[in-house]
Amino acid sequence: MKVLILSSKFGMGHLSAARSLAEQIRQSGSGHKVLLADIFDAALPLNSDALARGYGMFVSHSQRLYNVAYQHSTHDRGTDTLSLAERYAVRRFAAQMRSLQPDVVVATYSFSARLTALYKRLYHSSLPLVTCITDVGAHQVWLNPETDLYLVAAPETRQCLLQSGVDAQRIAVTGVPVRSRFCPQPELRQENELLLMGGGLGMLPEDEQLYRALSAIEGLHITVLCGKNEALRRRLEGRFANLSAISFTAVPEQYMQRASLLLSKPGGVTTFEAIACELPLLTFMPALRQEQANCRLLLEHDMGMLLHDAPSTAAAQITALLRDRQRLQAMQQAMHRFHAKLQPQAFLDYLGELQSKTTAKETGCETWAC
Repeated sequence: MKVLILSSKFGMGHLSAARSLAEQIRQSGSGHKVLLADIFDAALPLNSDALARGYGMFVSHSQRLYNVAYQHSTHDRGTDTLSLAERYAVRRFAAQMRSLQPDVVVATYSFSARLTALYKRLYHSSLPLVTCITDVGAHQVWLNPETDLYLVAAPETRQCLLQSGVDAQRIAVTGVPVRSRFCPQPELRQENELLLMGGGLGMLPEDEQLYRALSAIEGLHITVLCGKNEALRRRLEGRFANLSAISFTAVPEQYMQRASLLLSKPGGVTTFEAIACELPLLTFMPALRQEQANCRLLLEHDMGMLLHDAPSTAAAQITALLRDRQRLQAMQQAMHRFHAKLQPQAFLDYLGELQSKTTAKETGCETWAC
């Protein structure tokens, strides 16, 4: 069976989730063929790179405006009001579907789900659509009646979908997908090791006061994963004896497994990577709407804490938390309990059911009758 996973380079989290699902399929031994594609390369190839660069700048420098756009974003579920751009994108997408002929589409970005749903509706296609929501909050732009299965982050996400009228049978609480190498390694964990992460775009504080305050904590070693934020890495490199500034890395799990505490913005993938590694998470005040729901999940399940704004106060909070071994252990145990309740196997089970139906159809009989 051919599985097409449609993601986007609009934020590294969507692409990371796509790669994690692809790994899950390949490691299952099911024999499914997996294809990964960027939805904008497929539907708007001439504008793809420019759109991605614009998105990165928008999120990094205009977060208040982004939140306004996010809050008021919507899509009409009818077909009569499609914009010219949407109609053009659907035609391009239909050509790709004819070329690739997938047996199922998995969308890890809302526009991927939207475009696949429009294709199904306008071309009367029965192509199965799986939508993987990469944050705890379920904004309505992710929701389309043509979706056959939703993979959601948490029970709270499931409840949001139920309140929006989605059938419970079409929802699986799998967590945000992360790669299998994100797992606890207690023997590697170092005391007084603080890890700072800002996602793939390196969205970390630019003011050096925080780093200066942290470097003054006796016995603390700080590792800053700067992602693609090379300007920040150059400013931090060599400035503080107990701080290491690292460029974009393909092995973030190795740093997470060594750290005793993570300080990061609560992005969907970062949050669930920390949960998988059982690494207590101290979050910056979330600026983006979708990250606010992720932060609430951490606080309500006692898996994380919110960082104070003032650098001196933040340094004191981090020092106190690192010294409170009982609190850190309680957060690790909470992460373990939460992770144990997720059902990532539900995705593979669904693909297995599709495979059985396809086989039965090809042989001309129902599975139970063969």
